Amino acid sequence: MAKKKRTTRRYTDEFKREAIRLLENRGDTTAAEIASSLGIAPSILYQWRKQLGSAPERLIDNVSLEEESRRQKQEIARLRRENQTLKKSIALFAKDLDL
Repeated sequence: MAKKKRTTRRYTDEFKREAIRLLENRGDTTAAEIASSLGIAPSILYQWRKQLGSAPERLIDNVSLEEESRRQKQEIARLRRENQTLKKSIALFAKDLDL
């Protein structure tokens, strides 16, 4: 009798993060019930949580924090340029008033 070759399923990081989120916010639901609904073993859920950390949404937040930081730096640079323009305008108007 020939042995069946076992195929390994590949799951996306997004799927893993969502599964961990479900595990952490499960309420009265057991880990076994969550795993069963996802078609995986409960031990895999715990393994993913150990690999990715207990709060995988922080990884997503870090990306948005970096994006927000970049956006704010651009906004600060724009406001500084506007401020310099206004200072120059005020100096020109003040010079005209003195004449």
